[in-house]
Amino acid sequence: MTELRRFVSFVSPAWVIGMALLSCQRSPGIIDSLDGDSDTDSDTDSDADSDTDSDADSDADSDADTDDSHWTFADQDATVFNQDAILEYHITIDPSDLAQIEEHGNEEVWVPASLTVIGPGIEETFPQVGYRYKGAYSLHHCWDESGGVRSYDGSCARLSRKISFNEYDEDARLYGLKKLNLHAMMGDGSKLRERLSYSLFNQFGVDAPRTAHAKMYVNGEYDGLFIAVEVIDGRYTAFHYPEGGDGNLYKEIWPKPDLPDVHVLSTLETNNKPEDNPDVSDFIAFGNAVAASTADSFADDMAPIVDLEHTLRYIAVDRALRNWDGIMAFYSEGTPHNFYWYHSNALDDGRFRLIPWDLDNTIWAFDMYMAPRDWCTADPVPDWNEIPLNCDGRPGCTADTGVPLTPPGCDDFLSLLASTHWDAFHQLGEEFLSNVFEYDAMDAQLTAFADQIADAVADDPLLDEAEWRSQVDALRGILRNAIYDFSQHIEEGIVNEVSYTPRDESDLQDPIAQSGWDVAQVNNFEFPDGDDWSAYVSAGAAEGTTVTTSWNTDDPISGTADMRIDVTFTSRPGAYNEWVNVNFLAAEGDPVDLTGFSGIWLAVSADPARSVRMEFHSPVYDTGFGGIWQSFSDTFSATADTSHVRIPLDTVFYPDWAKAEWTGSQGWTVSDNEARDMVLSAVSGLTFSVSSTTDASGEMLNDTESISLHVDNIYFE
Repeated sequence: MTELRRFVSFVSPAWVIGMALLSCQRSPGIIDSLDGDSDTDSDTDSDADSDTDSDADSDADSDADTDDSHWTFADQDATVFNQDAILEYHITIDPSDLAQIEEHGNEEVWVPASLTVIGPGIEETFPQVGYRYKGAYSLHHCWDESGGVRSYDGSCARLSRKISFNEYDEDARLYGLKKLNLHAMMGDGSKLRERLSYSLFNQFGVDAPRTAHAKMYVNGEYDGLFIAVEVIDGRYTAFHYPEGGDGNLYKEIWPKPDLPDVHVLSTLETNNKPEDNPDVSDFIAFGNAVAASTADSFADDMAPIVDLEHTLRYIAVDRALRNWDGIMAFYSEGTPHNFYWYHSNALDDGRFRLIPWDLDNTIWAFDMYMAPRDWCTADPVPDWNEIPLNCDGRPGCTADTGVPLTPPGCDDFLSLLASTHWDAFHQLGEEFLSNVFEYDAMDAQLTAFADQIADAVADDPLLDEAEWRSQVDALRGILRNAIYDFSQHIEEGIVNEVSYTPRDESDLQDPIAQSGWDVAQVNNFEFPDGDDWSAYVSAGAAEGTTVTTSWNTDDPISGTADMRIDVTFTSRPGAYNEWVNVNFLAAEGDPVDLTGFSGIWLAVSADPARSVRMEFHSPVYDTGFGGIWQSFSDTFSATADTSHVRIPLDTVFYPDWAKAEWTGSQGWTVSDNEARDMVLSAVSGLTFSVSSTTDASGEMLNDTESISLHVDNIYFE
């Protein structure tokens, strides 16, 4: 059997390589984990996007009743996290200390600096604070192997910062805060995703860190736009839970049976000093209770331990935001990623509740694990509502890291929660869609955020204002799609994972009487002698490019024939100016409704290896969308070895570069996915677009290039 693969397009090799090293993103305007806006100081976290500082605070109980008592949550909202202002953070640092962090910032060592915070009615000066860069991959890939030479290219041009107000004066606070994160957002072209994502959690009753945009100055020079993100520590619990702020805060540990005390203690962020007599029996009991639970007893077993409604609210926001790097990402069987548990006997009847963290990998154009597409060459990982075929680790989009993903449906807590509480989740999902995750409300919020930061963006030395505005508009479209996808998710319910395998070879070779493609048969080019198949195939190419199609009987992929496409590209000045399209039309000429099908299979090979895009033609482009390019498509890779490729129809998408060509009233006002469904309801042809080999700028690498592509056994399921 030939190799079975499902491919999507390949974009920006350097960006994807960076993503692989990250352990577990480059579409313009999509959040890029190379920003790495979170710390992994303690080496306990393999992912770049987590904050597990070795200097994390652990004295929430003492501070809650002593030096922070004169500050309130409202004070912080009115100052540090004022949603109507952009504070300025002015750092003054000795040139020798600045040189030190430029050379060794990846070591994440505090250096002294003075700080003045300025805003409406605010001017707070700290003679000495701790100052350093923060991140994991975002730091380490920005220095050479010796650690002494920093790169300033790409995402390394600006790094996230952390300020410790009490590093040199243990009583120093910024309105009660000991520390503050300032994230550079270098991977987010819109500069809005983190702020919006944390806000949506808070709006839906899930307590989350507060954020506010900020301007940073270093030694008198404007360093650019950042986002201030509240640190989750003892200060956080004291101010967010004043009625029970001295409880246990756990970083990134999941309820599993028989957890060793030493492991649970290593994740405890508060009450963890020897004099606190750390006690983690609460979380150990939580894990053991989950392991002993059944579908019949789960609700009763969990009722006194964990707030299940709060957890379902959390998951609703998490799934709606397409948070691929959160609690559904089991990089190990033991725990997912980027969250905290908080437990206080004085809070919420002593039940555990989740706190979200590190939301820079949210509101992507696609979910990198559960619904991969575009450059991500991977099969989807089953979501939490899918009963997996097995619990083997799945390669996912980060196969190069060697870290497989365990389907979240293999976890006892999540699988029992889904199977026993889907109706409740559906109801909460509907509430979220109606009251929070609603397009007009989010669009208004985005507009307000964008208006607020526009001047700061215009002045930012690393940002292009026109490109930023384009990315803000792209984010609006992504939100429309996310709303549609989440509504589909809550309606889906509990489903079984489906194993997709190509048909047996013997089923692919029956003679066919028609030449154009037909959804009712295997389109295998096994035509009777004399059949005029060519009437259903046409080709077009750029000036200087030649293309021929043939009914190939010389060593075909299978049976007696396949369709062969021979292309010779000739280099022309300008980016991506060499192109070829081969159109394969429906047999009867009338549009075919594909909405009842889940995917399309085909067998392909190419010499040399090639990226191929399959586009879906439809009269809807003209009648419904004002005559736009017929570019709803998906992309796969073809190599010299025959591959069976499956294109799921729910991954077909319209690329941003095609949208950029719209003029006047062209396009649609619904979500991209709804527009896709309109196109798939009336498909008149399939087009194969073969690419030439280009450099990063889109110029051909060679003066000429020849390619042979073979296509066979196209069928629909």
